[in-house]
Amino acid sequence: MFKAIVSCLAITTSSSGARASKDNAEEARWLVQSSTWGTLSWMQEDGVPRSSVTSVAESDGHIFFYLMGSSSFEASLTLSEAQVDPRQFSGAGCGPDGDFDPEDPRCAKLTISGTVSPCDGSSCDVGLEALLAAHPQMADWPEEHGFSVSEMMISENGLWMIASYGGGSVMNADDYYSSEAIHHSANGFGGHGRLRSSGSGNGFGINHKQLEEKVKQAQEVGSRPDFGDDAAGHARWLVAKSLWTTVTTISSRKSGETFGNIRSTADGTCFGSSTGLPYFYLPKPDPTMIDVLNNNNIALSFTEAALAERVDDNGIACGGMDAEDPTCAKITLIGNAVPLDDDQIVLAKEAFKVQHPRAEWLSSAGGAHTGGSYYTIDVHDIMFLRNYGGPTIVTPEEYVNWKPKSFEHFGEIKLDKM
Repeated sequence: MFKAIVSCLAITTSSSGARASKDNAEEARWLVQSSTWGTLSWMQEDGVPRSSVTSVAESDGHIFFYLMGSSSFEASLTLSEAQVDPRQFSGAGCGPDGDFDPEDPRCAKLTISGTVSPCDGSSCDVGLEALLAAHPQMADWPEEHGFSVSEMMISENGLWMIASYGGGSVMNADDYYSSEAIHHSANGFGGHGRLRSSGSGNGFGINHKQLEEKVKQAQEVGSRPDFGDDAAGHARWLVAKSLWTTVTTISSRKSGETFGNIRSTADGTCFGSSTGLPYFYLPKPDPTMIDVLNNNNIALSFTEAALAERVDDNGIACGGMDAEDPTCAKITLIGNAVPLDDDQIVLAKEAFKVQHPRAEWLSSAGGAHTGGSYYTIDVHDIMFLRNYGGPTIVTPEEYVNWKPKSFEHFGEIKLDKM
């Protein structure tokens, strides 16, 4: 799927290159093993990309889902190291000490492409055992909903990963399956690779005491407000509180397939200043930027399973509910990527400065050293699941026109400049 990218990557036959490839395969196995959910992206019959947060489980590197229906389809699964430890969700932390932003290259990101199909033979037993071990709530999901085990058959060169400086790389499925699951912790600015031992230092000069105080403030805001029947308000809150997303694009490397990629987001400096149209930044060499320049149809997926506001004192996300359970709300905004004008870029940088203290390049004058552009989304459709009974209908007009009311959301705060 990603053969066209290879020409853009530095290819080496040196021992260091071979070691980096091995490290990436081990890191990929670790990230799959450590993730209980990811973003599944696919192409709809209308030629528009779709995506949704889905629970996952693995056994010996094989990836399983518990899905309704029995069809096979081409898809990509996107995972981020930023989702592994809910205790780091406040302030968009990632890495061994929570020092990296989700968009930082050292916060590992993995996209796996292949065919999702109903299980076959013994793989059904293996998949069901893995799913129930990782997601015991699935045992009680209604039989009449038609859930069944599906497995992703990974394409030959169907893995793309970035876990350090130097850009992403394509990975062979055989290398992935034959590797052990080993986490190579990032090493801060001192080293551009990843180490088997945990690194120290954040490389950004962040005052940890100040950061801890800001995190405590954010946690004191409490859990999700009671929006009742106000579905548009709930949708807006979920997007505004999200600090990263999976951007799903139409792949420019293989016709008819999708590609998901993790990007940090900011929807205003706080909920009260949100618009529902989050900002995100795409570096020039990024596969997502290449896709958007070729076709600007995108989908942005968000989930309460990644929100600090839904993490309890024991570090449990979403009130202990499974990420695929409807009560752990998830939303996908579907539309077109739109570059920001000069005035919007000023607002975007202000928002990133507040919401992403670990990603100074997102609010700086120059952006990433590779160059890039700020974007938002022109929403055409919304997929929103917030409770039992099927998707909740929220039109783009209802979503965009909804306004936060300070007297109803009095607990909201603005995280001031660090």
